Amino acid sequence: MVELPDRRSWSAEQLEVVWLPRYSPKCNPSEFLNNHVKHNLKNESLPNDTADFRATLESILESFSGFSNRIKGYFRQSNITEMFA
Repeated sequence: MVELPDRRSWSAEQLEVVWLPRYSPKCNPSEFLNNHVKHNLKNESLPNDTADFRATLESILESFSGFSNRIKGYFRQSNITEMFA
């Protein structure tokens, strides 16, 4: 896991706000993760209650946690790095 500095130590000079179009899923790496979760949910049985649904989501996300290259690929695929260049 990557350790990030405490956000309270960040200064305005270290941050840059980048405005994205209102609907820009191809620029948003989290949309690729959402698609992965949705795809895997199709293969699961319907949950009986909220706790069951939460357990299913946690299981999907846990199974995905070992694929750091895929997660990095979401950022490459989104071209977000070009926006900060």
